[in-house]
Amino acid sequence: MDDDDWAADLVLAPLTGKLKQQAHDAFDPLWRSGLVSRKLAYEMLAAALGVREPMAHMKVMSRENLIRVPKIAERLIGMMKRVKE
Repeated sequence: MDDDDWAADLVLAPLTGKLKQQAHDAFDPLWRSGLVSRKLAYEMLAAALGVREPMAHMKVMSRENLIRVPKIAERLIGMMKRVKE
């Protein structure tokens, strides 16, 4: 391991925090609005990401999946609004 490798994590930590917040801001309206239950929302997100439900929570999600969440959330919200019409 290179002595400078640890510094990369320090730089990514704030970016990951911002990605987590952006993911929550996009995803949480799916269940907070009452379109679906919180449990179902996370099950739907897990299916869309191709992961098990425990890995669909932002606190444990990979950076790559955090980046995918806003687009997925937009599609899920649109789909559920059409179903509710």
